[in-house]
Amino acid sequence: MIKLFGSPHSSAHRCYWVLEELNIPYERQPLDMRQREHKAEAYLKLNPNGKIPCIIDGNFVLWESVAINHYLALKNGPQLLGKTIEEQALVQQWILWSQGELQLPLVSILIQVMFMPEDKKNPSIVEDAKKKLQPLNAILNTQLQDKNYVVGDTFTLADLTLASVVRINEMTNISLADYPNIQKWYQAVTKRTAYQKVEALPR
Repeated sequence: MIKLFGSPHSSAHRCYWVLEELNIPYERQPLDMRQREHKAEAYLKLNPNGKIPCIIDGNFVLWESVAINHYLALKNGPQLLGKTIEEQALVQQWILWSQGELQLPLVSILIQVMFMPEDKKNPSIVEDAKKKLQPLNAILNTQLQDKNYVVGDTFTLADLTLASVVRINEMTNISLADYPNIQKWYQAVTKRTAYQKVEALPR
């Protein structure tokens, strides 16, 4: 059985989502971040970065959420990767874009809003990040015009990964009212049974 390290309400969320989508049995391995268990010697032997998530599948160890999900899909649900070579390439394109572009300003906001002590918060960081988000949200909103999914006509890892990033807007109370296509798509994909199962898991 696969062991997944990390809380379902952390960056491991998207890995839990894939496991639930594909009905893969798994065992949760929570780490107490406040106690710095992710920096403990035993865990660093699995992931030398000291970050989550990380999985153990038999004797195979893998970290980085996007790599984990690609592995899980290759092994258990290739339909999540796209139906054709072209779709597979587009799925990878949007996944890489989500991590290298969209996620960066959102994480900057998340850190300021949820993790930074009041006396150290910097409103200008949030404002700058919001400005960077505008053209990025516009790109995704255009992509989703008259579409149910980001790539092709079925749910793929592109949808799952992007939704896990767009979710940060919800966590930080950022409105997506100016981007109706994103709103409609996000509301639809997060109604999926697998997503709801992850949301119901204890922290």
